[in-house]
Amino acid sequence: MVSPPSVSVRRATSSDARGILACLRAAFEPYRHSYTEQAFVDTVLTSETVRLRLASMAVLVAVTPAGEIVGTIGCSSINREEGHIRGMAVLARWLGCGVAKHLLQAAESELRSQGCRRVTLDTTAPLERAMRFYEKSGYRRSGKVGNFFGMPLFEYFKDLNGLSASLDHLILGASDLNSGIEFVEKRTGVRASLGGIHPGRGTRNALLSLGPLCYLEILAPDPKQAKLAWFHTLLQLTEPRLVGWMVRPGDLDALAERLRHSGVACDAPRENSRARPDGCTLRWKLLRPTDDHPDPRCAEMQHLVPFCIEWSADSLHPAEDAPSGLKLVRLEMSAPSPDELRRTLELLGVDLPVSRSNRPQLRALLAGPSGTLKLTS
Repeated sequence: MVSPPSVSVRRATSSDARGILACLRAAFEPYRHSYTEQAFVDTVLTSETVRLRLASMAVLVAVTPAGEIVGTIGCSSINREEGHIRGMAVLARWLGCGVAKHLLQAAESELRSQGCRRVTLDTTAPLERAMRFYEKSGYRRSGKVGNFFGMPLFEYFKDLNGLSASLDHLILGASDLNSGIEFVEKRTGVRASLGGIHPGRGTRNALLSLGPLCYLEILAPDPKQAKLAWFHTLLQLTEPRLVGWMVRPGDLDALAERLRHSGVACDAPRENSRARPDGCTLRWKLLRPTDDHPDPRCAEMQHLVPFCIEWSADSLHPAEDAPSGLKLVRLEMSAPSPDELRRTLELLGVDLPVSRSNRPQLRALLAGPSGTLKLTS
């Protein structure tokens, strides 16, 4: 397996047609003899059909710094509620590197921005690895089986509506990491594993999976670092509390542009990293909408606005190998100005209940084998 440099995902243009064709043909060549002739040609496209696809769908490509197209995917809205994905391919030497995950998330984000609440895709029996990948990514078989030029075509679907589609992780702050780990284990029966340190940030963490691509991060000051550069309230906490949360809205550069056009202030996406205990380094981009409103109540609401994260294609998502057994039952919030907060969340593609209250608060209910745990900010 190749350990790739940074791979970016962007919208394809007509000049990418040749690269897309080469990617599709190389990715599906091992399955040629498992396809009927017409099915294979329809899958890998031709010079004419690739131009039609570029004109009729949003086609995305994964590109190396050298400009090589190593993956592609297409998506389009079928109606006001439903979108469809097709034409996904990743070169063999890039499988297992996170490129497929990056492409799929970008396509889902594109459909979500078009108002789609549900997405479907079709796949064939020879693509067993692809089926496992889709199921791991939250897709389920609908039971519909079509005829694809003499081959069975299995439909999969996923609900894009709601928080589960975009929630990346919850951040449980603690003044001491070991105390935070014990706090969660005592109430749920699940013990978090050490995640690593944030160089230059002054923090370290421990992790628990909440399901596919979703986890709980226990965040505390790192005693080996001299300065705490973010989440400054950690040192004042007398017991663990929610101090933030993160969502995956897709391409952060495109999101930043949409937010600014909508009048929501935000900084440019910033590169971040964390060193795991096994020596691996995870990398991601981070963006957070900001609010310079003079009203103190608005400043207090900042912990309700999620960070937006975009994982590097070569980084393993923390939920994939964090201890399992914990589930997120409910996540909700309340605020003095719920309409204003809902508008910001909508721009981020997040659907979360927001009620009115005198003070802003984020609330989560987690369930483990030994009991439930209520967390508040």
